[in-house]
Amino acid sequence: RTILQGAAWTIPAIAVATVAPAASASTAAVLAFNQASYSGTACSTITGAYVTVTVGGVPTAGRSVTTTLSGGYTFAGGSTTNTQISDGSGRVNLPEISVPSVGGSGAASAMTTGSPVTSSTLSAPDVWSAKSLDQVNYRWTFPGIPSTAVPLPGAYVLFLDGDKIINMNGPTTIATGVTNVVSWATNTGGWVVKYTENGVAKSLDNTGYQWTFSGIPSTAVPLPGAYVLFLDGDKIINMNGPTTIATGVTNVVSWATNSGGWVVKYTENGVAKSLDSTGYQWTFTGIPSTAVPLPGAYSYFLNGTDIITSSGVFASAVTNVVSWPISNGGWIIKYTENGVAKSFDQNSWHWTFTGIPSTAVPLPGPYFHFLDGTDLIDGNGVVASNVTNVVSWPTNTGGWIIKYTQVPSC
Repeated sequence: RTILQGAAWTIPAIAVATVAPAASASTAAVLAFNQASYSGTACSTITGAYVTVTVGGVPTAGRSVTTTLSGGYTFAGGSTTNTQISDGSGRVNLPEISVPSVGGSGAASAMTTGSPVTSSTLSAPDVWSAKSLDQVNYRWTFPGIPSTAVPLPGAYVLFLDGDKIINMNGPTTIATGVTNVVSWATNTGGWVVKYTENGVAKSLDNTGYQWTFSGIPSTAVPLPGAYVLFLDGDKIINMNGPTTIATGVTNVVSWATNSGGWVVKYTENGVAKSLDSTGYQWTFTGIPSTAVPLPGAYSYFLNGTDIITSSGVFASAVTNVVSWPISNGGWIIKYTENGVAKSFDQNSWHWTFTGIPSTAVPLPGPYFHFLDGTDLIDGNGVVASNVTNVVSWPTNTGGWIIKYTQVPSC
């Protein structure tokens, strides 16, 4: 017999996928500060900080490490970043770290290629920079108010820090998500603040009374002094209704009166007009459409570099014009005329200030005070230096208050 030989059976080959191994954890660089936190005092330096680079637990040389500082902290020379190569011991010795003049908290963050960022905290006691001054030379420093906060005029205890309204008592945050903040002092010695909170018009006063205005569009801006009024584009809106009381308006100014009422002056379709809390309306004759109404001084306008009334030009070549109502129902205008600081009031009393440089800007409320760059001055010299965020106003007793931020320099 013939034996038939069949084809041999073979086991098919199985394709095996080969996965490239991930970079070994032992080859990844690890950064570590020599301390979890560093502390100093305002205007001092922090020394001895360094970062160590290790790979697999072994200090490693030749790695580029960039360290970044925040919170106002800087390296010697003023930079907030430093890049160095680790030495033979795997160490990057950082330059001296300068603590900001206001102290506060910050962070040092280090990074290198292929390694997660590592951080250490920086801290120094806060130096409070919010201050005030009044007509009897009483000075106050507001503790706990951050250096980023802006003082609100009229409302002595209030500040605006970003989108938060802060009360000095605590301090406590009384509203968040706010825009369009205006505030003013009242004839009783109190204050009112109006603002938009998350698109809703609201108010708060010194007694703690809060109000939400219904029917006011989120685009409307509250007017200072005139509690019931808002400006929405070119329309003045009264909260009662609400109703539109004027359209096509520009150059709107408003203020509270010594009797507890209010006045609003504006240009309506090129015509200068006013309205007060009693409903009395007035159209000013002889005022050009280019003129801007002055707050407080009812009959006065600024047209270019001229202060004018319906009767004509009162003063020419003027700059830096401020005006405000006073507690007896009158008003004051301060201005610079041909480089000379001057004033005028409702009784036609004229005054020329001596010792005030032509660069100084008059402050509303405090009669003798001016802001010259970052110096708060009066006729006797510098009252406070290195100031910002200056607001001022007259009080209901005939005095005045100035609030400002004075950031110390190192």
